[in-house]
Order: sequence, then structure tokens, then C-alpha cells
Amino acid sequence: MDEKELQGIIKAFGALKAFKQLVLDFYNVCLDLWKEDEGFWESLINEKKLHVNSIEKMLEIIENDPKNFDMGEPFRIDIINSFISDIEGTINRLKKGSLSKKETLVTARNFEQSSVGIKYSEIVKTNNTEFLSLAREIVSQTVLHKGKLNKRINDMESGIWEPKPKIKEARETKTPVHMGKSLKDDFSSAEEMIKKYHSQLKEYLDFLKKLEGGIQKHSVWMHIERIEKFMKKDVEEHFKYEEEEVFPGVLQTTENREVKDAVDYLIEEHKRLLAGVEEFESLVYGEVFPLPKAKIEKLNSFLEDFIDSSSKHMLKEEEKILPLLK
Repeated sequence: MDEKELQGIIKAFGALKAFKQLVLDFYNVCLDLWKEDEGFWESLINEKKLHVNSIEKMLEIIENDPKNFDMGEPFRIDIINSFISDIEGTINRLKKGSLSKKETLVTARNFEQSSVGIKYSEIVKTNNTEFLSLAREIVSQTVLHKGKLNKRINDMESGIWEPKPKIKEARETKTPVHMGKSLKDDFSSAEEMIKKYHSQLKEYLDFLKKLEGGIQKHSVWMHIERIEKFMKKDVEEHFKYEEEEVFPGVLQTTENREVKDAVDYLIEEHKRLLAGVEEFESLVYGEVFPLPKAKIEKLNSFLEDFIDSSSKHMLKEEEKILPLLK
């Protein structure tokens, strides 16, 4: 490794250290905000301090023995700078109180996911066992951090860590249209439920439109798990509610062939949209930023199609089904 290459590596590892230090700063802000979870945040803080120290040690090893190192894969320092910018913005929002605890956990998990994609042992090539051991340790601990955050998020959603959100309680306590009450009374609540779901879906589609065409940006990729969860959980639950509760009740009130055809069409469209959700999951499964160009193109194309198909689907439901629920 010549002097120019060495200076490039020093710059790269300096950016990596700054990235890890900012994640550490982020966790310190979390600790200040949520003292009741002190043990959880402190465990992440202490381990992240080790990461910063490990990167310093790795750079020291390179500087002391540059002849035992060769340049590896091209390092995109601009991507690390993008990570850094995202974290700085997140810290500012966190200090202003703009993020809930759950949103903070999801954001933290995305930071860790970004870290998993950094392959330290590919930036430089070496057989130095101490360097390689430090690199493996950082990656393995980062995977564990992501697992800890995943568990916290799952516990929160299941009500173990915090009460379930009101919207989830409403879904679980809804009255099926075919259980006891008059159809008219049930349909009044069903109409309200569908309108509420559609309102939420429209907001989310507006959010997706802002991301459309931008999957190649790290600031967009950070939302990918949130998008995946929305598609898998909220959309699937909504379709299930319509098919098991609303549509059967609608068909009990009319023999109109046009209504039956509309219901059959909507159910088939549910299947097509859910197949698209599965395709989306297969596209993002196991991926880390930055994505290959071909994968970016597929994801952007999928989002465009999903937004268009979902919007048309809602419009048809509102035209054919909602009038029968009044």
C-alpha cells in the first residue's frame, strides 16, 4: 500500500469512526429521554463505545504495518457521509421531541442495518489476525444490536413493553357484521371502519409517492422496514376484514348481479395486491444499503405499480361497496 492509498484508507476509517460516534451520540440522547429504559440504552451505548475504540485500533494496525495491507473493494465514502447526515438530522428531531419511542427504535434498527452492510475486511485486504478479529467482532455485535432493537419493537407491538396502540385495540374489538345485531347497525360501523382504513391508506400512499424513485437514497432506504410492515400487516388485515366481515354482509342484502361481480372482482384484486406484497418482501429480504442498480429499478417500479393499483382499488370499493353500507 503506497502513501496515497494509505491516506485514502485513513480518511475512510475516519468517516466510519464518525458514523459510529454519531450512533453512540444518538443512543445517549435516547438514554436522556427514556431513563426508565436505562439498562437497555446503556448496553447499546457501552457496546458502541467498543466499536469506536475498535475502529481506532484497526486504523492504528494499518498505519503501523501498511505493507501487510492491500486496497480492497472501492469504498464509497459518500454513502457513509449520507449515513452521518441522516443521523445528525435524526438527533435534532429527537431533541425536539418529534419522534416517539417506537419511531426511535425503528430508526435505531435501521441505523444498525446500515452498519451490517459495512464490510471492514473488504475495504482492505490482509491476513492480520488482530485486524480481522476486530472487524468480525464489530459486525457480529451490530447484528446483535439489531436483534435487541427488533425484540424491543416486537415487545412494544405485542403490549409487553408498552400498551398496544389504540388503533390496534379497535381492530381487535370490532364487531363482525354477521354476529347478532341488525345488518343496518353493523354496516354503519363497517362503513366507518372502511373509511378509516382508506383514510390511513391514502396518507400512506401519499408518503410512498414521496419516496417513489428514490430507493437509491439512504434517507429513503431507512423507511423500507416501515413500508414492508405496513404492506404485510395493515393491508393484509384490511383485506381480511373486508372479505370475512363486510363482503358477506353486503351480499346478504342484495341480489344485484353487478354488486356480486364487483365483490368477486375486489377479492381477486386483493389476491393480486397481496401477491405484489410478497414480491416486495422477496425484493428487500436480506438486502442492505446500497442496493444493486437492477434491484433499485425493480423496487421503484413496484412502488409505482402498487400506488396506482391501490388507489384504483380504493376508488372502486368506495363507488360500489360504501353506498350499500349507508
